[in-house]
Amino acid sequence: MAPKLSRIERKELENTIISKYKGEIKMTDEEIAKIFPRCTPRTVRTARSNIMRHGTIDRPPKPFGRPAEVTESMWMAIWYELRRHPSLSQQAQANFIYKLYGIRVSRSTIGRGVKWTKKTMMTIAKERNRDLRDDFIHRRSLFKLEQIICVDESGDDREMAIPTKGYAPKGVTPVQRKPFHRGKRVSFLPAYTIHGVIYSEVYEGTTDLELFESFLENLLPHCGRYPEPRSVVIMDNATFHNVSLAIKDLYYEAGVLIVKQSPYSPDLNPIEYFFGALKNHIESRAIEDEDHIRGDLKNYLRIMSIPWVEAKVAGDGHGDTLERHSTILKIQNKGERKHDI
Repeated sequence: MAPKLSRIERKELENTIISKYKGEIKMTDEEIAKIFPRCTPRTVRTARSNIMRHGTIDRPPKPFGRPAEVTESMWMAIWYELRRHPSLSQQAQANFIYKLYGIRVSRSTIGRGVKWTKKTMMTIAKERNRDLRDDFIHRRSLFKLEQIICVDESGDDREMAIPTKGYAPKGVTPVQRKPFHRGKRVSFLPAYTIHGVIYSEVYEGTTDLELFESFLENLLPHCGRYPEPRSVVIMDNATFHNVSLAIKDLYYEAGVLIVKQSPYSPDLNPIEYFFGALKNHIESRAIEDEDHIRGDLKNYLRIMSIPWVEAKVAGDGHGDTLERHSTILKIQNKGERKHDI
């Protein structure tokens, strides 16, 4: 058997044969074979046949095994459909293939072929407006991180401290007992900065306009005059955040700016990440502090928020959380958003 041509020689032979087809050169197969040391006229004829059939000098590899029922284009159709409707079950995906291509496949085939994992979906409001989000991110990027104060309300009952996951032997469901009497709702209203919580209020019940305006009045002495640190208050578009002209005039005279974030965009307010970190911290201490949580949740919530007050200055573990939240804010200000839909 004649030795194989190298990759460079095969490419040069392919270009020579194509040039002959184009009429750029006039050479016989024997003359072309003499150009390459290890080439024969038969090799030239085989190469010419492959170029005419496959468009390249190399013959495509022969498939082995049973032909695949679902082609690559079918998998691409499923991936596209999953991007539109990520909650489709494997059976629904199999039905989609049958409806579109008339091929019946099993759920196991879908699982092996798609190779996507099932995970908790991130819910995004349909009413979200990308232009308004970009406008808010641009306006927020004009301020320094030290100037920003984020305010919002979070509330829960005693169930917030009850863990939802536990350990058990394989095949056994872990069980825990809990009272079904939720008790009164406790609301937490903090003012969050890159240095921690500078002021907060904890009270029973839900937040209304009167409580929120009282909170803003008490927060004002902790603010600076723009462009000093802590001089820009950012809040969302909740109904009770539509403060009166008296509060707006009070902040205007003090030189403190009030900025409303875009609607349906809680991810643009770092205080939401703080609420998640605080609730995870309380849940991790549910067993040790069960008596305190059952006895006086309002006072316990106030105590648990203390580690985040000037936590970055204190240099404890909560400072890492604050550093991560400030990094998120910097990334969003630069427009490098991973889930901007």
